[in-house]
Amino acid sequence: MDKVVVEVMDKGDDFDVDLSALLERLEKYDWPERLGASIKASLDDLMAAPQLDSPTLLAKLEELQKTCPDLQISVQETHKDGDGEQQSESSQLCEDTSEESQQGQAF
Repeated sequence: MDKVVVEVMDKGDDFDVDLSALLERLEKYDWPERLGASIKASLDDLMAAPQLDSPTLLAKLEELQKTCPDLQISVQETHKDGDGEQQSESSQLCEDTSEESQQGQAF
């Protein structure tokens, strides 16, 4: 299973979303053809408007996660507080419950 982290910088008024790692990984999956037009539209929305509010962003990423189960997407949110310090929190959109990950891979 591929894992990718989407970085979200909360600047108070808006969010900066770094989708470069996600897009790079999706290219391995021939994403426009395989994932379908609705997911491509969701990605285009994310690219065009990185200031999306957090619930909208998470909903779009969860939709993408369901469409591409081979990809495990985590969101890392970084908040800038009043002192300019950054605080990070990471959340995983899906639980990996496949037997393969629990038993490891043998070659």
